Amino acid sequence: TTTTTIITPSPPLPSSSKDSNKQAAGRTNYLTRHIALQFHYDGASYSGLAENMNSPTDKSVERTLFAALEKTCLVTSRSDCQYSRCGRTDKGVSAFGQVVALRVATSFPVGSCVSRDDDDDDDD
Repeated sequence: TTTTTIITPSPPLPSSSKDSNKQAAGRTNYLTRHIALQFHYDGASYSGLAENMNSPTDKSVERTLFAALEKTCLVTSRSDCQYSRCGRTDKGVSAFGQVVALRVATSFPVGSCVSRDDDDDDDD
């Protein structure tokens, strides 16, 4: 089963630096995993997939995606999550089946034991 998510643009929410620091500290307490996200979007409201790093008013899909990932504490920033994309779209162009890969926080705290027991297939 393939799950898709529709990303819709929304204005950034104001946050205090105290809240941001608390969230950033909490994110480092969990293990991470590398995942691929497949999604689609209506490009009418966007400047394209790729974020224009030099534009504070950029309305790209990537900027919206990372705002949501940071808000939900899955990543701390684009630069620290090994982000990659395959392809891009121009302003006003929609996409179906767009794929990006990145490292996100899991629900497993650092220090937890996550393992697989390979001895379960004994026929004794």
